[in-house]
Amino acid sequence: RSEFGASGLEYKRTSSLYTPLSPAIYINGENGTDAVTGAAPVGALDIGTNISYQLNQLYTNDYNGHLYGEYSLGDHTIKFGADVDKNGYSDVFGQYYAGNYAFASPAAFAAGTPNYLRYQQAYTGGADTVAAATYHYSYTDAGLLLQDTWKPNQSLTIVGGVRFDYPYFPNNPYYLPAFQTAFGIPNNAVPTGNYTLAPRVGFNYKLPTKLKIQIRGGVGLFQGTNPAVWIGNAYGANGQLNSVIKGSSSSSTTNPPLTAPYAPFNPDPAYVQTLAPPAAPTPSMSLTDPDFQVPTSWKDNIAVDVTLPWYGLVATAEANFIQVQKAVNYLNLNLLPSGTTPDGRILYSNSALHTNFSKFGVYELTNTDNGGSQSYTLQLARSMKAGWAFSFAYTHTHATEVQALTSSIASSNYTSRAVINPNDDTAHGSLYAVPDKFVASATREFHFSSRKDAATRVTAVFRAQTGHAYSWVFGRSNDINNDGTSGNDAFYVPSGPNDPKVVWSTSASDPTGAVQAATFWNFVNSTELKKYKGQIVSPNNSYSPWQHTLDLHVEQEIPLYHKTKLTVFADCINFANIFNKKWGVITGIDFATGPNNGYTRGVANATVNASGQYVYTFNSTSQTAPTVFTDLSRWQLQLGAKLEF
Repeated sequence: RSEFGASGLEYKRTSSLYTPLSPAIYINGENGTDAVTGAAPVGALDIGTNISYQLNQLYTNDYNGHLYGEYSLGDHTIKFGADVDKNGYSDVFGQYYAGNYAFASPAAFAAGTPNYLRYQQAYTGGADTVAAATYHYSYTDAGLLLQDTWKPNQSLTIVGGVRFDYPYFPNNPYYLPAFQTAFGIPNNAVPTGNYTLAPRVGFNYKLPTKLKIQIRGGVGLFQGTNPAVWIGNAYGANGQLNSVIKGSSSSSTTNPPLTAPYAPFNPDPAYVQTLAPPAAPTPSMSLTDPDFQVPTSWKDNIAVDVTLPWYGLVATAEANFIQVQKAVNYLNLNLLPSGTTPDGRILYSNSALHTNFSKFGVYELTNTDNGGSQSYTLQLARSMKAGWAFSFAYTHTHATEVQALTSSIASSNYTSRAVINPNDDTAHGSLYAVPDKFVASATREFHFSSRKDAATRVTAVFRAQTGHAYSWVFGRSNDINNDGTSGNDAFYVPSGPNDPKVVWSTSASDPTGAVQAATFWNFVNSTELKKYKGQIVSPNNSYSPWQHTLDLHVEQEIPLYHKTKLTVFADCINFANIFNKKWGVITGIDFATGPNNGYTRGVANATVNASGQYVYTFNSTSQTAPTVFTDLSRWQLQLGAKLEF
């Protein structure tokens, strides 16, 4: 028996358009109050249009079609077919288009005297920045599949198959001859033809026992989603835009105002900066490794489901394993090693490897084969019976990764993370792993009328889990390895008070540094840092406090006509917070509240002295305190409706 079906064609068009309301503005020297500690730090006010939204317009066109068929032969059902996905993009993206101004104080802002200015213009210094920031590209994935479902008996089902995916990019990024002259590789490569052949097999076996016992599992290679936004970086960051920077720091409260020539502060987003470009512009670049492959991972699963003889309970034990075959990684090709730091990490030169390009970023999108996860779950559940359903589950997970990939921009992915050696292909703890998670839910079903299709259901879900991961790093102003990124270097914990790699800064009130050293060791011994004495703390190996939340879901079925039914529902997220504002409060290290635009927690500031030792400074300005996640800590209500016919 053979049949064809499951064919379809779909088209989507979306647009995401942003226009600047003003430049980005940092007003330093602002006093505030820490909501957690009550301290009064001096911070900054960030207003205006974010640098990434000042010129940001994206149009997408998505086409997908598929045709599948089946052929039955005895105990076998063979499925075969093909599918095609095409994604087209028209992107206009340029950071700092309207500019980023920084002021030393509120008074300086009122006077219109910035001490820092950064904006982006066409490489030649011309006014057509929009044209230079506009690019078009598309990606097509053509897939073939073959699958055999074999049922040799009523108890056993085996599914085996293979999938073939072929990527195609019809156009290349803008070619820059000077880049190939400097680096020896082209900047406009695309991964066309880097196909994936993914085999997989799974099974389901029902044991011939009195108890209903089912064993299920499988292993296979699976391809991830289209990474077009990261490949698209090579089309946009192609050397046609160049940053113009006046001033040395956007966070300084002491640097003097800029002097001529510079463009005065102008809040009008339509204002175009006209400063001449540097005598020797050094544009940032993004490129794609010609051998880059769409991410793939080997996934293994084994599980046992047992229907217990009491109350309709089903117990499940499950293990899942993932091993990266090809994941996304970024390298900065323009860093020039010049030595080592006191703790042995690579130290980079002040100069770029190729000085006609930016040291702070020639970013190559490439692959890594490092990383993976192991997770184990135990669950006890009962489906709806006599008006009640519930489940209890616990999952333990361990996961590692090379790149957390928190952004759509190459430079942000590379810099917004804690590192030891930034170009190392080394997997550390995953930013997204939740080591321990408990979930309990209960549903009560009511029938206030005689109709079975007019049920009322109330569901409560309690969740307790480890907080998200973060990294201990040196302070905000520190660039320990001189790679051009501050506040992202994993912290070195001295082996003890007499560690020869570390000495302490001094002051009039602490002439030997002994006071801050004692305070530092009290802090270390009160945190998990005590486990890392004499070591660089591995990134993403610490976790914010446990989270505890209770959610409530209420739904009402309303029969309309024949099989047409309307279900209205209400979800109260963090329901317990309604009754006590201390319940459901989530604290931790938030993204970009630490020294770097990642989940980082500062410990001490450091410099290196003439003897090659770290000089540590430990005080309130070097540390990052946990904060309250205000969006997650308040109760929220959402209403909705679903129509079924």
